[in-house]
Amino acid sequence: QPLRNILFISNWTQRRSYKYLFAVSAGMLMLDSSYIKELKLRDDQYKKNSRRSTCIPPDPLDKNLISQMRLPLGLNRLSQRYKLGANNIMKRDEYIRNAKIFDSMNLAVVLRSEEASANWKMILEQGGAHVSISTKEAQSGNRTVDIILIDSVNLPSLGVVQNDLYKTLNVYGKDTPVIDISWAIQCLINGKRLEHGVDSKFFPEIDVFGNDVKGRDITSYRNKNGVRFELGDIVKINCTAPGKGKLFSKFMYARIGSLNPRKEDCSVTVSVLDRHERTLIDGGNTKGSPSELTIDSLKNIVGHVLLLKSKDFREIEDSYGGDVESVFIQKRCN
Repeated sequence: QPLRNILFISNWTQRRSYKYLFAVSAGMLMLDSSYIKELKLRDDQYKKNSRRSTCIPPDPLDKNLISQMRLPLGLNRLSQRYKLGANNIMKRDEYIRNAKIFDSMNLAVVLRSEEASANWKMILEQGGAHVSISTKEAQSGNRTVDIILIDSVNLPSLGVVQNDLYKTLNVYGKDTPVIDISWAIQCLINGKRLEHGVDSKFFPEIDVFGNDVKGRDITSYRNKNGVRFELGDIVKINCTAPGKGKLFSKFMYARIGSLNPRKEDCSVTVSVLDRHERTLIDGGNTKGSPSELTIDSLKNIVGHVLLLKSKDFREIEDSYGGDVESVFIQKRCN
């Protein structure tokens, strides 16, 4: 396989970049950038060893090193926490063999630019799909698609359909399901094809023609700086921000429950996660702390937070997991 010997080096905050998603789709070993520093440190120590002729040089694929440096595939919307990628070559190869998630699917992608569509074409084809990114690619009458994938953050007002999407629907049929691109991302993270459409809680069809507000629920929003926020994101909030409820610490940690765009900004309703040292508790009930809060502006969100199950956290705790303000263990409140 052409990608077999490639290590992908990045940072978990880049999880929504095209390169990161391609690495997930390709089943690459994905490692934090501190891996390079640690490997160099080990190599320097080896070279300084006066008896190095009898020593084994550092192994870049050392099992323990790979385990503590591996990056998350992304935020799993089903478990509501991040899922770490493969921790060795064998598991990675097994993923490549078995994870043709979109195998035999015909997909059309309609995004904000040709570049974005072309990048997603590579990601989805790596997962086994046949992808069309232009109506010119469809030979009239000879091809149908299973799904049209769009980014709902780019949809215009209710009752209006963007021109490229309208043309695509005319080619493939207006009954073709239109699904948000987050469905594909969650399929990659979970390593399997997820339900979509009328029976799906998380990925319903988008009513692009309807005037019903429920048919155009806001599931994602991009601020002026290009930072994307989605339902379910775990974030750190500046507590000096105005909000409906009293705030009790310098930062508050919460999960986004709804996005409410305004003319130049977006208010956010969040579910508060109680912090106990390196643990964030879902459904916690700290005395005096509101379980839900409305934040008036995205400007008050400091950044995203990495939430892991205990076992995964312990593996990366001594590497990039040492960030005490951004990496936590998930605990559910019974």
